[in-house]
Amino acid sequence: MKILHTMTLQKKVLYLLLNPIPKETNAIKHKIMRTLRLLPIILLFSLLSCEKDNGTNTIQTSLLQKTWLHSYEEGDNIYRPNDYTDFPPSRYRQYFAFQKNNICSYSVLAPNDAHYDEKGEWKFNPNDNILEIKNSKAEVLYRFKILELKTDILKVESIRLEVKLEED
Repeated sequence: MKILHTMTLQKKVLYLLLNPIPKETNAIKHKIMRTLRLLPIILLFSLLSCEKDNGTNTIQTSLLQKTWLHSYEEGDNIYRPNDYTDFPPSRYRQYFAFQKNNICSYSVLAPNDAHYDEKGEWKFNPNDNILEIKNSKAEVLYRFKILELKTDILKVESIRLEVKLEED
């Protein structure tokens, strides 16, 4: 039994379970076996007490209610608050300004390379973290899945819009 003093607990348990036990260690084996019988019950309660993660994070829409500038230097779908940093000069930088009453404004790049502001409305679906931005005609212009929203960053994934072609 001197060998048991140099082993880790896991190795001791395996050793005691797999090897013949001298009579003086029967009490130890009995305690270990009793503990091992409780292990499945403990694991079951642990699994049942875990919260279900449906893959979505809770988004606080109050964090969304500000002006966000496209930070294309960091990536295609990253936006930063307009007061986050001094952005380098750019010919065009997309922005969205979300207000509490679901009214928004956004920049539009015109075919002549000019840009101007438009007004619309925004809608957020907390079940799937989808943000829709509509123009004044209630047509959906942008649909994003919000991946991350903090006070200083908005990461989104663009969702392709279905284009309806008019028939002659």
